Amino acid sequence: MDEGGASSTSSLLMNEENLSCIGNNNASLLGHLEISNCPSLKCISTIVDLATMLKRLDIKECPNLTSLSSRDTLPTTLKVLRLVDCPKLELDKLNKDILLEHLLIDGCEKLRCLSNSLHELCHLKEIDIYKCNSIISLGDLLPTNLESLEIKYCEKLEALSNNINNHCHLKEIDIFRCNSLISLGYLLPTNLRSLKIKDCEKLEALPNNINNHCHLKEIDIFRCNSLVSLGYLLPTNLRSLKIKDCEKLEALPNNIHNLNFLQDLSICDCPSIISFPEEGFPTNLRQLWLSGANLCKQVFEFGLHRLTSLTYLSIANGIMDSFPEEEDGKTMLMLPTSLTTLRFYKFPNLLFLSWKFFQNLSALKEISIGACPKLAYLSEKCFPPSLQRFHILWLSCAKTKLRERDRDNVVKDCQHPLG
Repeated sequence: MDEGGASSTSSLLMNEENLSCIGNNNASLLGHLEISNCPSLKCISTIVDLATMLKRLDIKECPNLTSLSSRDTLPTTLKVLRLVDCPKLELDKLNKDILLEHLLIDGCEKLRCLSNSLHELCHLKEIDIYKCNSIISLGDLLPTNLESLEIKYCEKLEALSNNINNHCHLKEIDIFRCNSLISLGYLLPTNLRSLKIKDCEKLEALPNNINNHCHLKEIDIFRCNSLVSLGYLLPTNLRSLKIKDCEKLEALPNNIHNLNFLQDLSICDCPSIISFPEEGFPTNLRQLWLSGANLCKQVFEFGLHRLTSLTYLSIANGIMDSFPEEEDGKTMLMLPTSLTTLRFYKFPNLLFLSWKFFQNLSALKEISIGACPKLAYLSEKCFPPSLQRFHILWLSCAKTKLRERDRDNVVKDCQHPLG
């Protein structure tokens, strides 16, 4: 982001020792002012009144700062405001004529709610809030033209703004480690493009109407241990879905096989998901990550050879001792010939890899095998001529039959070679 054009104008760093000297530094020409480590500072009115052309203001480590301005005014030219480690600061009403585009608040412990005056800041597009452990709500009104909202380490945050669905310009929501957050609300912004939620222990569900968000392209949900549902349906235009370490999530949405635009799918370590929808995977997938005993077993039954666009496959945490396993002499898992990268990790019982697992993979360039402590045999017939990189990690007792071939032609990047 262009931080207010500060690079084209003069900058000044002030601390406790030179705080009173701002009048001697052509303050009216300042474009970027940083005030850092000033224990005596309680209000910045006198300072910013002199900096009439200010575009970026950084205030850091001012433990007694309580107010930005006694008259609720900042320079109207200000585009970037960053408030860091000011534990007594409560955000004042801001001048509605200000040109502010980016607001960052980090480590302001007393802040309980965002000022409703932010609603009047028509240029404000980006809000980042970090480590504000007293904030409970974002308030009733957010900026009309807000495009990006990022909230991290706000332990008491219980809810987003009540009218967040009315913010038609909001495209990105990123929430991390807000352990009191239970719900995102009934509705999300209609033009939302990206939704990322990580380490929110109490979040129970996504909004039921999430499938109506036709612009939503990316959903990441990691380590939300109370989450039980993603909703009945997902947006049909979704490009990327990543779900990881959600202990209570019981099922995937019923329409996942119809997500024709979905290219990246990751379902990892969600032990309550005992099966994938019967219809299988979306056929246009390019990258697939699966981890967990139930999903690993089921992927063998689906037949991934139908995913003719798949180039990247990662499978982990299975319980079988060999694969492809066979039933009635028939290989259970056939891989798509389009694969260029194949990775499998954490198969504690895996003893043997059959050459059948790699047959017909004429485009395969990279194989990674890791944390398979019992794997004892890899036949030289396993590897297609196209292979360029072969990574082996944490295999304690494995041996291979590669000695009779020129390894440089087979293994060009082997971190821990076998045998």
